[in-house]
Amino acid sequence: MKMRKWCMLVCPLLCAGILAGCGGSAEKEADVVERTELTEDQVQILVSAGYSEDRIRRGNLTEIDERILEEYAFALEYLEQKYGEEGFWLYNCDNGSLSDTPSVFYGTLESDNEVRYEVKVTSAGDSEGITDSYYGILMNESYEEYLQDLLSSYGVGCTEVSAEIQGLYGLAYDDSVLPRDAIESGMYLRAMATVYLESSDTGEAYCEAKAEEIQEKLYEKQVLGSFKLLFENGTEEYPTWINVFEKK
Repeated sequence: MKMRKWCMLVCPLLCAGILAGCGGSAEKEADVVERTELTEDQVQILVSAGYSEDRIRRGNLTEIDERILEEYAFALEYLEQKYGEEGFWLYNCDNGSLSDTPSVFYGTLESDNEVRYEVKVTSAGDSEGITDSYYGILMNESYEEYLQDLLSSYGVGCTEVSAEIQGLYGLAYDDSVLPRDAIESGMYLRAMATVYLESSDTGEAYCEAKAEEIQEKLYEKQVLGSFKLLFENGTEEYPTWINVFEKK
């Protein structure tokens, strides 16, 4: 009888403890930070990073959630500081759960959803810890004009340039710094471009020799990137690639 009463008292308590342990989530309760309100954009950023929408809408945020929101706010502030109020919208986040893993935000413009850029945050609040690809989008046309003018100044019959500035650039690369200014002042800038060239000869030997000359001139100027040179003579054309690397 005594054994039966002991089992009736102890077993429910033991079972409750086991169930409580089994019912714990992957996110430790100690890591959860209470937050009263979130905007819909903040909710969606956290959801896009792979976290539970139900938990987030309840306002139960982890330290990682808080870090992402801090980086998200910093990224938006950074974009407006560099480029003005363009109507930037960050809709997605690719983040690492470790503190030393950067978060990458993907965005568009409210006025043009065809524009796609990314912002990489390695340290929120640190101007050295954030870069973006929007600079390249903003400056592509200016870069094309610069490269065409530069080649023409070398006596090369350049009729057209189609370019894409590649990479992520920091706060120093704002909307007042044209590619011409950046390159002339020794700032790093890299692009991929197709260059259309008028040529009296589209033979392989001639075009290869000309390509080497152009490569050397771009190298001296530190116009970096990969360039497809398309030599054109009437209906004939000869394509060749050159790569210009940064001086060590």
